[in-house]
Amino acid sequence: EVEKELEETIDKLSETAKEQKELSEETKKNPKDNEKLQEKQDQLNKSFEKIKKDLQEVEKKAAGLEQPQDIKRDKEKEDSISKEQSKAKQEMEQKKNKEASKSQESAAEKMDEMADSLEEQQKENEEEQLAEDIQEVRQILKNLVKISFNQEAIMQKVRETSVTDPSYQGLINTQNKIKNDMKMISDSLYAMSKRQPQISRAINKELSAIDNQINNSLEKLLQYNQSIYGSFKNTQSTSSHQYAMTSMNNLALMLAESLNNMQQNMKSKSDSKSKSKGDPKSQCDKPGKAGKKNPKNMRELQDALN
Repeated sequence: EVEKELEETIDKLSETAKEQKELSEETKKNPKDNEKLQEKQDQLNKSFEKIKKDLQEVEKKAAGLEQPQDIKRDKEKEDSISKEQSKAKQEMEQKKNKEASKSQESAAEKMDEMADSLEEQQKENEEEQLAEDIQEVRQILKNLVKISFNQEAIMQKVRETSVTDPSYQGLINTQNKIKNDMKMISDSLYAMSKRQPQISRAINKELSAIDNQINNSLEKLLQYNQSIYGSFKNTQSTSSHQYAMTSMNNLALMLAESLNNMQQNMKSKSDSKSKSKGDPKSQCDKPGKAGKKNPKNMRELQDALN
């Protein structure tokens, strides 16, 4: 939401700068039609004051985020623009249109500079957030792969363990730990999905499926956690373990693809920045260089993360 509001404010600032520049040309060409020109300048003055208020609101919201962002406003430039606009209006009232046109042009140039500075800040914030999210997804993937193998191990042990075996209670405890670990992963991914479109609805859907299957497996494990069942082996819970593990694997492979997309996005931003700065090394991309090949199974994924 903050990013969207900042982008909208930058767009308004750029549009106001364009209108101010056009009015500067108009003022220079029409020295006698001052009443209409003054009305237009008055509207632009109000537009810029509104932009300053909008920026102040964005600045407050950004500072109050869970991961605060620092919106560096150039208040000195903001004041300078307001002064140039007020000066232009006064000069038009005094029928000094040549001077007024110069003041308007100066205000427009400073607005453009301000918009460019804010846009550059926004890009830097996005890149910084993307880099942090890439590291977080990598860590989530490592944890998820580990959890998936733990889930597979529980499934195997449940098949071999009678419900009266002392170690059976340990399996229930381990399944509970997996449930709690998955909750942490789910919370992290949900928060990230608001920032990164690569974390798709399909991933959130898979998380819901995992949660349902883990709850089913716990319910069935607890159902037979009684001495009356003797040497009974609770194979009924293994189907839920299997479904949970399958969804974990699906989720991990989806996340691996999302991670690859995020890394490509990061590379694209970095290349674009280098080209804009005139870095000769970035002027020609290496032919045939594509994104990393996505892993097809959990073993390949584990190898790729190590």
